[in-house]
Amino acid sequence: MTPMRTDPVDQLDSATSEPRLVRVPPMSFLSSEGRGDPSGPDFTVAVRALFSVAYAMKVAVKRAYAQDIAVPRLESQWWADDMSTFTAARRSQWRWTAMVRQPDLVTADLARSVIAAVQSKRPDLQVGDLRMVRLDEGPAAQVMHIGP
Repeated sequence: MTPMRTDPVDQLDSATSEPRLVRVPPMSFLSSEGRGDPSGPDFTVAVRALFSVAYAMKVAVKRAYAQDIAVPRLESQWWADDMSTFTAARRSQWRWTAMVRQPDLVTADLARSVIAAVQSKRPDLQVGDLRMVRLDEGPAAQVMHIGP
């Protein structure tokens, strides 16, 4: 393994099949939490809400700061209260946090404002449970996994 170093956030998006140690900087995410199968309806509803708000956030940032930001890909954390259900692939018992990274200039107030605006325009979307979280993961191992 390569020695630990501080990587810019962009470097974290370039995992390879060779394991390496990285230092993950603090990052902000628009997030939604839930339980159940990743291919189930609750996860699908959460992802639709996340990306609806993320694209609205892109517009809000451009208006407020005259900066055009990209909408990053979906990231998720998966776990189970009883890890034997996770390893046995009892997906209905899995818990998850679905997230879309946000630039540091997106404040909690801006996020609340954009979520409220999307909720007002699209009451069919379940955006009310979305929230901003700041994660400070620090040292981590990184490797690309392909396949089951």
